[in-house]
Amino acid sequence: MIGAVFFILVLAVGAVLPAMAGWSLFKNKVQSMRMFATLLGGQILVTPVIMLIAFSNDRANDEDPIRTVVIYAGMALVFSIMTFAIREMVKVQKER
Repeated sequence: MIGAVFFILVLAVGAVLPAMAGWSLFKNKVQSMRMFATLLGGQILVTPVIMLIAFSNDRANDEDPIRTVVIYAGMALVFSIMTFAIREMVKVQKER
């Protein structure tokens, strides 16, 4: 159980930190550009690493590497969206 929790924490850090960097780089642009940069930043590390892991290891016959990549990319996308929402809320609070 500890291994799964640790892996999800690593996934979260690997998605949130680049997402925050993407948002920070575009914080003076329009909201759609900030969202695109945040979503892309969250995917930039996670998806290639998961693809490398899923397609390079020996697997049992019942595992589907494409399904694995889609699931983890979706999780990284959720972390990126949450990061974007939190950063936008903080920005709105500071503007008031």
